Parts: sequence; structure tokens; C-alpha cells
Amino acid sequence: MLSEYTLRKIKRYIQDIFNEKLLAALFILVISLSVSGFTYVLVYKPPPMTTTGVIAPGLDRETSSESILVTITYILGLFGLYLVYIARQHIHNPKYMSLLLIAGSLISALVIIMLLTVYNMKI
Repeated sequence: MLSEYTLRKIKRYIQDIFNEKLLAALFILVISLSVSGFTYVLVYKPPPMTTTGVIAPGLDRETSSESILVTITYILGLFGLYLVYIARQHIHNPKYMSLLLIAGSLISALVIIMLLTVYNMKI
């Protein structure tokens, strides 16, 4: 039989694993990886980065570094949207709310520009 101390320790580990913030971060990472084409890179052999550069031309090819770049861009875009979302919680402090709105909007705009640039490089 397990001691009471061991059972409490196991219970604490399970509570840490099923923490809402950890599960949300893991969910965002998995969704960003799947949307960025990471599964394509895993299933099909990507072209070598040395011959094509970081971004492979053509919509039917994708390098692993391109997939990682797009994943990071998606996560950054979600962070920008999150900043805009939490700005409403700071309505009592207009300067901080404005800072959050402007920062989130700028990050989101830069992400859109980055994704459009990557897409135009592929065409």
C-alpha cells in the first residue's frame, strides 16, 4: 500500500498537470502547430533548407523552419489579441488600457504583415 504522504504527493502532481493555465497553453501550442502545417512537415519529407532558403517557394512545399516560423507568428498573434482582450479589464486606468490596446493592435498588425509576406514569398 502507498503511504498517505505518497498519495498526497500524487494528488498534488495530478492537480498541477490539470492546471487550467497549463492546459490552455498546451492547447494553444498544439493548435498553432497543427494550423501552421507542422503535420505536413512530419508526414512528407521537407525540402532541404540549404537549397531553397528558409521559405520554400510554391504552395505545395514547406520547410521545417518555415513551419516553426509560422507557429511562432501565430502564437505572437494570439498574444496580441489577448492583450486587446484584457485591456477592457483595466478600464479604471485609461493610460494602461490604452497601452494594452495599442500594443496588442500593433502586434496583431505586425503578425498580419508577417503572414502576408511569407505567403507572397511562397507564390
